[in-house]
Amino acid sequence: MGENYEITRLRNSLNQIIRIFENRVREMSTIPYYKDFIRGYRNEKLYENFKEFFGEGDFKIIGIDGSLTQERRMEMLIFYVCAVGFYGYMTIRKHEIKLDVSRAKEEEAISISTSIPLWMEDIPNIDPEFEYAPDDFEMMKTIDSIPYALMTMSELKLANDQINSEEVKVIILDRMLSGTYGPASRDFRNLLKRGKSIISRISTSKGNPSMLDINLAGYMGPGSIHIPFRDPYTAYAAIKKLIEEITLGENRFRKRDLPKILNVKEEIAKEALRDMIQLNMKYNGELMVDEGEYITINPNVKGYWDRVWQATETILKKIYEEKSEHPLMFNEEDWITTLDLNTINLYIIYSIMDKAVKTNKLIIGIVKDTNATDLMRSTIPYILNMRNIEQKGIPRFRSDKALLSLISSINYSKINVPWRTIEYDSTMTTIIQEQINGGARFKAAREIIGREQFTLKGYFQLRALTEDPSIRSNVFSYDRPVYPKYDLKMKKELKCIQFDKEIIIEPIIELWDNENIIGDIILYILSKSDNPHLLEEMGHNHLLFLADKLAKIMSKRASKVIDGLTSLDLMATTKKYKAYFIARRFRDIRSEIEHIREIKAKQM
Repeated sequence: MGENYEITRLRNSLNQIIRIFENRVREMSTIPYYKDFIRGYRNEKLYENFKEFFGEGDFKIIGIDGSLTQERRMEMLIFYVCAVGFYGYMTIRKHEIKLDVSRAKEEEAISISTSIPLWMEDIPNIDPEFEYAPDDFEMMKTIDSIPYALMTMSELKLANDQINSEEVKVIILDRMLSGTYGPASRDFRNLLKRGKSIISRISTSKGNPSMLDINLAGYMGPGSIHIPFRDPYTAYAAIKKLIEEITLGENRFRKRDLPKILNVKEEIAKEALRDMIQLNMKYNGELMVDEGEYITINPNVKGYWDRVWQATETILKKIYEEKSEHPLMFNEEDWITTLDLNTINLYIIYSIMDKAVKTNKLIIGIVKDTNATDLMRSTIPYILNMRNIEQKGIPRFRSDKALLSLISSINYSKINVPWRTIEYDSTMTTIIQEQINGGARFKAAREIIGREQFTLKGYFQLRALTEDPSIRSNVFSYDRPVYPKYDLKMKKELKCIQFDKEIIIEPIIELWDNENIIGDIILYILSKSDNPHLLEEMGHNHLLFLADKLAKIMSKRASKVIDGLTSLDLMATTKKYKAYFIARRFRDIRSEIEHIREIKAKQM
């Protein structure tokens, strides 16, 4: 039982897990159906597709990334956030597509930033959860949520500014739209539970937004986004349709006519009416008047988005442009909370997507590292169901990225780079397949199945080494908005279990020979937008790489400025209120003393 025993035991264990890995690799080499979810480079009709979607001319592409830094001095926290954009160029003319990201220059880059100082005592005003943090870990997690929400806002605001430019046709973000939407919508729902928001205190040309306006805007956006007729969206799908009727001049509706007006079954119309009545009660009759046989929608409801968006623009101007007052404070007493910040982020996502769809501009959100498993967990099983292929051979890896990397490397002679997967509805990330009552059924991964027809997701790989084509660049994940004109032809029906009840969802999933011109356009743009001469950038995106580098440089510069300013400006306050600062925690005092020593050491 000595050292030799442990070495033998370890070697046997290592050999065992190596065999397991080799078995998985062998399984990969025999998977015949990978062709069902991997799409190669398609050149046919490429110019026509670009011309149809973007038009002909000289355009810009922009890559946007952000950074943040936070410093703690005495009892003060100082946050700095920024977002940076670098331009590339795209020409569509005379049956030729030219993409050039090599001319991206720092002097032409655009950026926005803001700095936020806060006393520790004011943190609960920004994030109420801070007051109930049980330990230091939770406390720091709460504090970190503030600059992260602001950095997200910086990137989204810059994207929203750029989408209004006629020159800019493609916006590439260093974040997925669906991945940003999830946390933002969660905080929006928490804001509704809280029942108050700074947004409702902002005056607009059409009056202050009400909490009903804030609610409707968080679920419906500007009104162009698809909302499914199922829980928890039923009431909002109905309200969206009735607002369209109000625009046509009708705001009084007979209840028994609702199935026809909403174009749904009677049972769903009853659910919609029930949910609308509950919503109306929650907001003290602001939504409609219930007259027994009829309901009359308040005509003022149709202006919900205008009021909320004007308030959003006022708050954004306050945070990024006004220099004389604290960026997160109105009237020296009303604070913008993290729930407000992320609710505004949700509104900006809606605004960007709405403008992109209406003006045929492309938004691509890219994530470098992801442990997502939805391709294995729901999308591949769905494809195999459609093909009546036995599912016991579906490989299980720690992530879709690992699965796709291995498939691509093992089958390098059959899978040419660049390639992408099929694009599939982001709602598939909220679904799993399980054995229910003796059969395989799809169900909500948690409680609720996310809204479909909102964003589409996929993966891509761009490069392989010339000397050894089995060695390839990383697989990255991306998503983009749904463009109904181009994507609804790929709509499918899928039966799922939610709240122990069978529902039918309508996700968009690209299958087999579906024509998907936007997916093909994206692969072409990405394949021409990396820098194969830099190993750390190969297969990713040159514009995002540059934006990331400059954003980090700006953060480091800001950190030095913050350090100098606080060391000077806080000194007088420290001397004036000695008793207060002496009463701080020992750990904080020690940390501050260590920081002062570090500064002095650098100066010597």
